[in-house]
Amino acid sequence: MYKIEKSVPIPDPYEQRRKYPFSDMAPGDSFVVPKEKANAAQAIGRRFVERHRPDMQVVQRTEPDGKGVRVWLHLRKEEER
Repeated sequence: MYKIEKSVPIPDPYEQRRKYPFSDMAPGDSFVVPKEKANAAQAIGRRFVERHRPDMQVVQRTEPDGKGVRVWLHLRKEEER
């Protein structure tokens, strides 16, 4: 027998799949990922920018402690657009 439940909201499938917060970011915002996840974050960020924000670019730099990588969403220069 199955229990019937009422008023349970259907989760947004996009929110469940999302690993990185690119869609919530404004120009200049950043987040830190573990070093081993840096390539994945960069690739997903580039895909996001190509599809949704062609005026932006993704930039990453290793943190001073060497343990993580900071990923920025950055406004492209006018000549790069």
